[in-house]
Amino acid sequence: MRLEELYTPNHIDRLKTLSFLRSVAFFDGFNASFEYKDLFSVLENIAQFDYEKKPYKDDLYFLCQFVEPALKAIFDNLNTNICREHLKMPLEKIREFDAKCVLYLAKRPGRSLKEKLYDNKVLSVKRYVNVNTHENRFLKRFVKELLKTIHRREIEFQEVFEKLISSIKTFLKSEVAQQIDEKQMIIPNNLLHFHKHYKRIFKAHNWPNDDMEPQMSLEQIFYLEYRNNMGVKQYKLGDGDLNEIFQLIDKADNRMFNYSVPENSKDMAKALITNINSNILLKNQVLQDEADAYITQKEVRALQLEVMKLKKEVAKLKQH
Repeated sequence: MRLEELYTPNHIDRLKTLSFLRSVAFFDGFNASFEYKDLFSVLENIAQFDYEKKPYKDDLYFLCQFVEPALKAIFDNLNTNICREHLKMPLEKIREFDAKCVLYLAKRPGRSLKEKLYDNKVLSVKRYVNVNTHENRFLKRFVKELLKTIHRREIEFQEVFEKLISSIKTFLKSEVAQQIDEKQMIIPNNLLHFHKHYKRIFKAHNWPNDDMEPQMSLEQIFYLEYRNNMGVKQYKLGDGDLNEIFQLIDKADNRMFNYSVPENSKDMAKALITNINSNILLKNQVLQDEADAYITQKEVRALQLEVMKLKKEVAKLKQH
């Protein structure tokens, strides 16, 4: 179930249950995880819990607590890159030359430097601050999705995080945010993985949906977006990959034998390949429709069970 469905009036009981499970546990604000310390503390939390008390403390509630200090710090000191470009500028405004500027000046007509600078303009280096970085594109995408989800919650929830909502709206309306194009390709760089504040945003992105509907990792989503934008066809398994699948199974068992694959096992493997291909085509269609790309937990378990059945079938055949 997605968050959009969880916050509808029809699922209020499920939201209360989730709020109960999160409230009786202890939230670790450093690792963004829930822990059960001891029995008496849990029983005390259960005794104090009120199902009717708002706001409901589901995953989104603790996510906002987790990212609020990080967003405040990032908005006050947004990460930027210093970029360079070459422009023709008047002599009095020039601050920096490089080899390209000197070569340009040497190729200009004229015997002396005075003749080459007859129009009082020359190529020079200009530095500027670029805020349209990968981490800032990810930041803008994240806060837009977060704000959209918060607006689906009850008024009491929005009152608790009023400062957070106000700071996000102020940031999105700022001139700096207008220079960030979140629709461009995003590459998860070291800043998103290791920066003190950006890594919190990166970690929080998939958190609300993990327990309800596991998604693909961000690296996979960004990679599929890139391949889809570049027009690269997704790899499709064929019947010729059958023997390679069984060889990989043997390597995992550390038993390499030369044998022919039985026909019934071939049929099972072909069915598995067909299932994988259909899933790949389905995800490609989802990407083309600009929807979220994800694999449900049931699909993952089904594929795992199919592989286990194949391995057991091969093991039985080897014994005979």
